[in-house]
Amino acid sequence: MSPRRLPALALVALLPLVAGCSDDDSSDGTTTTVAAGGSTTAARDDPGDATKDDLVAAIERTRRSKSMEVTLRLAFDGGSTLGSQAASIAGPIVLDGSAMELTSEVDGQAGAIRLVVLDGQAWVGGEGEEMQGALPDGVDWATLPAEDLFASPGFTNPGDLTFLYLLNGAQDIEATGEGSYRFGIDLEEAVRSSPADVQEELAGTLTFSGAADPEITGEVQLDDEGRIVALDVVGVQTPTADEREQLDLAEGDELTIELHVAVEAIDEPVEIAEPDGEIVDIADAPEVATLIGVIAG
Repeated sequence: MSPRRLPALALVALLPLVAGCSDDDSSDGTTTTVAAGGSTTAARDDPGDATKDDLVAAIERTRRSKSMEVTLRLAFDGGSTLGSQAASIAGPIVLDGSAMELTSEVDGQAGAIRLVVLDGQAWVGGEGEEMQGALPDGVDWATLPAEDLFASPGFTNPGDLTFLYLLNGAQDIEATGEGSYRFGIDLEEAVRSSPADVQEELAGTLTFSGAADPEITGEVQLDDEGRIVALDVVGVQTPTADEREQLDLAEGDELTIELHVAVEAIDEPVEIAEPDGEIVDIADAPEVATLIGVIAG
């Protein structure tokens, strides 16, 4: 068990780097509407009951959507000694990665890093102190081909919805309402049962460094078509006696990681505006590339 920085779910290199921010400012550039096709998925026969197979099926029902507005929040609490941190990203996305507009918030500081993807191009900006320090003077955005962004090790497309595969580890499922369920999560089983290309990322969604096994529980809400519209996961790890002594932990201190997902506006048209302001190629803003972990082609 040791102090750690939050893994950023969809913008791996973005969220942990924020220092300061100001209120969001709006763009008045040309707006492009990305049409999203409607879902053809049939509703589940009995929304009041579910097995693990039902929850696993909900993963693919959700991933077959064309677009959505998603909010991802990850919080870490290490008690009085290790401290706490919370980070989130939110905004509309087209799941194939063709369009998205995401804004980050860390420990209540909104708009620190902003990302826009549209028509094969990506823009990175924001009001955070580190982002402002990385951008050249007078510049609002750094731009690069979207394919370079997606190919970079510092970025994960939020449209992949990898975190939903935590449901592969669901056990002891209990119905708590219409389409809502509470369950335990076997993280190793979730990773083992997921597609090979997402296993590494999924394993890093909730990471614990202590010796004791964490207790991980989850709650999920499905809509009338059996798609996931909310997912809350909490992992709690109790330090061993040796860890308490080594880290001088207070009695009762635990390591807690929380993941909260909210999904709205599924398959509704997504309106993305090309950023307004002074824009430079990321080659002319190398500190931005370093800050966000992007390798530009």
